[in-house]
This record gives sequence, structure tokens and C-alpha cells, in this order.
Amino acid sequence: MPFLTLLDTYPSSNRDASSLPTQQELLIVFAEQFGLELENLGTQPLDVLNVIEASRRAGHVLPGLDAEQAERMLGVIQHHTRLMVDFQPDRFEGDMLLFMATEDRDSTPSPSTWKSYVTGDIAVHEIACRHADMSLPAPLSTIGRLVEQHLRSLT
Repeated sequence: MPFLTLLDTYPSSNRDASSLPTQQELLIVFAEQFGLELENLGTQPLDVLNVIEASRRAGHVLPGLDAEQAERMLGVIQHHTRLMVDFQPDRFEGDMLLFMATEDRDSTPSPSTWKSYVTGDIAVHEIACRHADMSLPAPLSTIGRLVEQHLRSLT
């Protein structure tokens, strides 16, 4: 039986391109992805180079990441954000595993928003982290173990 696994993602209810985040708003998200507190920038303007340098000083960025790579990463975030406005998922024939970050969930949709897109069961697993931290070793270890358990239950 096929199944779909998602990491803290939800169908978009916003189809209005005018409500896309600004470059500055995306930079704030980008900085948070590196674990940077914006206060660490001091009086520096919020731009990619300053985010990378402040993150590096705080010990949060991979040493080899340069400004050009960071700009490309920000471009990917912008592109994915634009794609979400137009994307309408098809109905998935099977079960879904949804790994939901439990920290900082202020405006995150409910897992039930997937119900009309999935024919099977939706198993929600709460992961004690922020969305931005889902790919860190500890959350991924938990996620991997739960996916393995699910796969074993299918045989």
C-alpha cells in the first residue's frame, strides 16, 4: 500500500499572490533557519551577507557557506513560496504520515486540512521542535525511527 510522508507542510489556503512575503520577511525566516536571533545583527541592515556573518559569529552556519550560496538558498525559498500560491495538490490514493513541528505553531494550519486530499488514514506524529528545525539530527532521528516502524508494519 502506498503512503505519503510530509514534514510539517500543509495545503495552501492562500491563492493571493499579493500576500506573498516581502524580501525582508523572507530574510527574517532565512535568519531563523540558521538559528539567528535578529538582535545579534545589532545596527547592521538586514541582508544576506550580514545574516551569514552574524550566524557564523554565533556558531550557527556551516563554515563553507558563502554569500553567493546563501543568496541562492534565499532564491529557492522565494521560488517555493511563489509556487505554493498556485499549487493545488491532487487527491492521494493511500495513507499519509504527517510529522508536525509542535513549537511556534501560531498560524500553522491544522493537520485536518489534508483530509480532502488523502483517501486513506492520516497519522500525525508530533515532533518537539520548530518547523525550521525539522531537518536537524534529533528530529530526523525520531522521524526516521517512526517511518521505519510504519514500513515494518506494512510487511
